[in-house]
Amino acid sequence: MKIIKFKLLFVLLFTPVFLFVISSPIQASILDDIKNILSKDSSKNLTLESSVVLAPNGDINKDGQITSGDIVRFSYVITNTTDKKYTYSILKTNVDRKQINFVHNLQGTTGFLDRYGTIVFRNLRIEANEQRTISFDARINYSETDRLISTQPEFLTFDNKSINKASRKEVKANKLTKQQIEKRLENSGVVLNERDIKKIKTEN
Repeated sequence: MKIIKFKLLFVLLFTPVFLFVISSPIQASILDDIKNILSKDSSKNLTLESSVVLAPNGDINKDGQITSGDIVRFSYVITNTTDKKYTYSILKTNVDRKQINFVHNLQGTTGFLDRYGTIVFRNLRIEANEQRTISFDARINYSETDRLISTQPEFLTFDNKSINKASRKEVKANKLTKQQIEKRLENSGVVLNERDIKKIKTEN
């Protein structure tokens, strides 16, 4: 009986003190500081976004759809909200180079590396708190089958350490018949010979 009374007395005496410590302004202030630090850090990072759309005047037959032979625009937005500079950094587009040709109208940088089966931008300098948009136009290769034109870019340091890899973006390029391909090429001043026709069939 004495033991039970002692335990009850202990609980009554020390519970208010315990609750005071937990709910005191000092403790609440510390918790708020921790939350602010965490939320502040989470907002400071480097993000990467991309898109694939019809380029201005890229819809050759003016049907409002993306068709093989049309020109599309690949765009990449790098947003650096940190205090860190990224020098000699790399943007790898992961675009299938075999599906596009006539890469032109480059914006946001001075050149690209056309290797490894894709388009790569090297030696990028991204300043602290800078947003950079890089874009280029390219013609979709002619095809007698529907194809997906995609990009899943990755931003890397100069020594190939991945900083951010964006989600995959893709568009469907509708097929053309052999006759439609020949007509398009003739309209642009190009005439297919038998070797060219066989090459198109082989690629499909």
